[in-house]
Amino acid sequence: NRLAEGKCQAPAGVVFIGLISEIKKISRHLANITDRTSVSFSKQSATAVNQKLAKAAEQS
Repeated sequence: NRLAEGKCQAPAGVVFIGLISEIKKISRHLANITDRTSVSFSKQSATAVNQKLAKAAEQS
């Protein structure tokens, strides 16, 4: 309807679709970064807890 009414033009729609596609790619990259970062922090936290437990056991 908007195209028929002259409110927008076809080239603008093509640019918009391209922009949406790129935003989807960025969101996937950010999701991957978040997943890998949270796994890394979880491993670091687990290692720190294990080290503290080992030290406490040695001192007992």
